[in-house]
Amino acid sequence: MAEKIKEENGIALVTVILMLLALSVIGIIAVNLTNVGRKITSNTKTTKEAFYVAEAGVERARELLRTRMAGGSTLNSELNSVKGPDGVLVNSDNAAAFSATDDLPYINTTSMGTESFKVYLTNDAVDGVTSTTDTNSIVTLTSFGYGPDNSEAIIQTAIQRVPIPTLPGAITMPGPDVSFAGGDSNSSTYNGGATHPAIAVNSSAGQTSVINGIPSNRRDNYTGGGLSTPSVQNTGFSDPWGNLPQLQTLYNNLSSLADFTSPTDPGFTLGTTADPKVVVIDSNYSMTGGASGAGILLVTGDLTLSGNISYDGILLLIGKGKIIRDGGGTGLISGGIYVANIAGPDGNINTTADNTWGIPTWNTSGGGTSDIDYVFSTESSALQLLPFARTSWKQLNR
Repeated sequence: MAEKIKEENGIALVTVILMLLALSVIGIIAVNLTNVGRKITSNTKTTKEAFYVAEAGVERARELLRTRMAGGSTLNSELNSVKGPDGVLVNSDNAAAFSATDDLPYINTTSMGTESFKVYLTNDAVDGVTSTTDTNSIVTLTSFGYGPDNSEAIIQTAIQRVPIPTLPGAITMPGPDVSFAGGDSNSSTYNGGATHPAIAVNSSAGQTSVINGIPSNRRDNYTGGGLSTPSVQNTGFSDPWGNLPQLQTLYNNLSSLADFTSPTDPGFTLGTTADPKVVVIDSNYSMTGGASGAGILLVTGDLTLSGNISYDGILLLIGKGKIIRDGGGTGLISGGIYVANIAGPDGNINTTADNTWGIPTWNTSGGGTSDIDYVFSTESSALQLLPFARTSWKQLNR
């Protein structure tokens, strides 16, 4: 006969059940934590997407403002164009104020796939953010970026039209010395107008080299600035024309916003007076018979001008700093020319470690006419093509 089990209280069964319950709870917690982690990761991703979209809105507005200014608008006009019926701009210091503003967006809601952005234009803190009157060339862009799952990012940046002075002369050649061959055509003239020399340099050696490079019977062709002929002046240059780091920055800025960077680009053009262009070419380039353009042309290699050519604006030879005018024909440059050899021993402006001031080259040969006239209005219009610089940045929360 089997022995009867005594004192069986079911403790083992209870223990097992409790352990199973504990494991179940742990499993539920683990699943929930995983879901929370996924949600956090997803929220982080969507927030970042909204942030990047807001940044895209800022850049789009900055470029739009540059384009309108280049077309003749003013900051006062742009500020007044977005004010609402109340006659003042939204208080951009308060992100919540945008929800009730009667201002027009500077850029209305613009979709980018599943994301979108909207940008407002207001004044800066110095002038008063609600004012439509600009006094310091600084304005504020507030960009709202919208991403998936109703995510939102608000970015605000102040931007400034950095005043870049016009060139010191009709032809400007910085450097410790200058290589200059003026040519023997009596038809060619170089005129700096009433206020500027025909040729500006920033070294005494450069001034001597330019004068020696002009044939004695052609020195009267170099006029301007009320100077005796030939009009060649050794003078200090305002930034960026005499500042190597700032010149590199100018090159970088122009490269980033260039309308064209190669003659093989679709629709390539050097611009017209009605539609000027920024063109940056990182190599040698030739303007030959019949070529014309307007705006800013920057060439890092050699620039060759030959035959009948014309240009309204600024020619920038920044890099190897060499310009060659050869052959016959008629050439007219209305604005200014800047020739700077800063590429260093490797001849490449993009490798900045060895960049330094070298000797720029001007070489004119052949017959024909080659007129270069300093025209303040033409040069100033070309400088309006330069971008607005960011002066401050912050992220807002409603």
